[in-house]
Amino acid sequence: MGGQGRPLYPVRGPERHFDGIALRSQLKNSADSAFSVCAGKRAVALGFILSKQGVFMKYISQLDYPHVPYPTDTDHPAKIRESEETIETSGCGICSLCMVVDQLTTEELSLQECIQMSFDIRANHAVGTDMKILGPVVAERYALRYSATDDVRSMICAVRNGGRAIANVGGDREGHAGVFSHVGHYIAVIGAKENEVCILDPSLENGKFESPERRGKVRMDGFFVYCSPEVLDKDASNRVPRYHIFERR
Repeated sequence: MGGQGRPLYPVRGPERHFDGIALRSQLKNSADSAFSVCAGKRAVALGFILSKQGVFMKYISQLDYPHVPYPTDTDHPAKIRESEETIETSGCGICSLCMVVDQLTTEELSLQECIQMSFDIRANHAVGTDMKILGPVVAERYALRYSATDDVRSMICAVRNGGRAIANVGGDREGHAGVFSHVGHYIAVIGAKENEVCILDPSLENGKFESPERRGKVRMDGFFVYCSPEVLDKDASNRVPRYHIFERR
């Protein structure tokens, strides 16, 4: 899409169901399968993107869900009453988890199911989603193994061995301009090489990486964002843990 000079078409929630479910059953065993990819027009219309290796994978944009409530920071009820949080504003972790489940299993975790799980176990108790709470529960439900680390090389090793990761980037702070967000944000790491990682960013939009402080730090090919491990790790350096890892058992 973007890499082909076309606009980044949003993936609409109501169209995410795909009748070719067998295509999802092509398990993504190769951690490098996401590299050198392009979006297939028909797949995008149905909520999927297509790699050049012929693998369909789900992409969910949180920006498509301003109408879906997702209240967080429930530890402070007064703030909930005053806020109008939705998946668009606060659902990056929810979207990232749904994409990771699609990447690693033949099953589907819908946004609605993931939101309800977050509510049920109070993973929305603080601002955004507490992945330390929700991640292990989702992993258990889908027979995945969950771990967390601050070591970018350990994360890359896991992804290269067939796992996936959700990175928790920290946004702007003194001496650093956020690359993937100006505030805390979750993104899905779906491929890795020694010198580059491949990311699905649920808040991707046209021009996101064109501001002076971001330009040149990532490259894009359609819905896929690539950056060096150093760029990603610096962006997550103020978060603990930086990386939530999901692997098949």
